[in-house]
Amino acid sequence: MHRKTVWLLVVFTLVSLRFAEAQPAGKVPRIGFLDPTSRAVSKARIEVFRQGLLRLGYTEGKNIAIDYRFAGGRSEQLSEVASELVRLNVDIIVTRAIPGAVAAKQATTKTPIVFVGVADAVAAGLVARSLSEKSFFS
Repeated sequence: MHRKTVWLLVVFTLVSLRFAEAQPAGKVPRIGFLDPTSRAVSKARIEVFRQGLLRLGYTEGKNIAIDYRFAGGRSEQLSEVASELVRLNVDIIVTRAIPGAVAAKQATTKTPIVFVGVADAVAAGLVARSLSEKSFFS
């Protein structure tokens, strides 16, 4: 799947899962953007993400806030930056790849997490196989 398509799907999922719910008057939703690489490496991803939000009516700094955190390619930093996003009380965490998703999952059990770039989320231990899947695949 094309990278832009993936990020647009993330944006759509993010908005439909979390921000479609009624927000208290005046509350600006906060997204925690967790990336295993650096801001420079993620520049194109960030721009596609922002454009997807814009298409859905969200303008960064106006009616949505985004807290960006990067691990700079150092996997040992992911847990720390994921925990920082949780302390900031973001409404949702968006991340990619197994290391980012695992770090986010370890940092919170309450904040919703949207991730991309994970081929098998069940095998990675990120989600449990549902009862219907167990009976179907068993």
